[in-house]
This record gives sequence, structure tokens and C-alpha cells, in this order.
Amino acid sequence: MNALKSPAPIANPATVLPLSRPLPLRAMRIAARLRFLQQCGIALLLTLLAVTCGLYWWTFETQTRWEQDYRQLVALRVQSRQITALSEALTGDLASAVALKVPLRVATPAQSLSLEPAPSRPLLPLSQGTSPLNIPVGY
Repeated sequence: MNALKSPAPIANPATVLPLSRPLPLRAMRIAARLRFLQQCGIALLLTLLAVTCGLYWWTFETQTRWEQDYRQLVALRVQSRQITALSEALTGDLASAVALKVPLRVATPAQSLSLEPAPSRPLLPLSQGTSPLNIPVGY
């Protein structure tokens, strides 16, 4: 009866390749070198990824800081103009109050005029005329 019974099926058969002879030493050295190169490549990839992320963060932070500093500079310029206008108004009002005996009045920022600076333009070379100007000497 044992001959009629089949063995129980194996749930997870592992495939084992029979090696009739071991790998040559040269092939094992090449495989070890390839494994080492793969590990070096992974380390290099992770290093480049970390450097890229750090560079992106540094660029973002620098840009944000520059924008904040620029806004602060514009605000300081406006405040400087307002202080200058207030100083001039007080000086003018003081001189006129002394002359006319009128109480002093402080200028408001709404009364001051602030203009944006004109955009810089590239310098153009002077055109060299082909003929000199014919202007009479006595003119």
C-alpha cells in the first residue's frame, strides 16, 4: 500500500540548481568587483541626492531672504522720503510761522510724492557722423 501512496505535496519548493563544479576564481573576483562597484554607485547616488536636496534648500532660503530684504529696503526708502518730506515741511513751516506767527502743521505721508526709480538703460555709443557739421564760424 505504501507504493500506491504519493508523497505529500511541498508547499513552497525551493529551486536549487546543482553545481557540478565550483565557479572559477577569476569569475568570483569579477563578481566581487561588480558587487563593490554597485555599492559604490549606490553610495554615490545617495550622496548626489543629498547634495541636490541641500542645494535646492539653500537656493530657496537665499531667494526668500533676498525677497524679504528687498521689501525691507523699499519700505526704508519710503520711510526715508517721508522723514525728509516731514523735515522739510517742518523747516518751511517753522520759517513761515516765525514770520507770520502761525501755529505749526505737520505734513502727512499722503501729501508726499514717492516715485519709483527709472529703469536703467544701456549706454548707446555716440553715432559717428559721416559729414562734419557745417556751421558758420560767426554763428
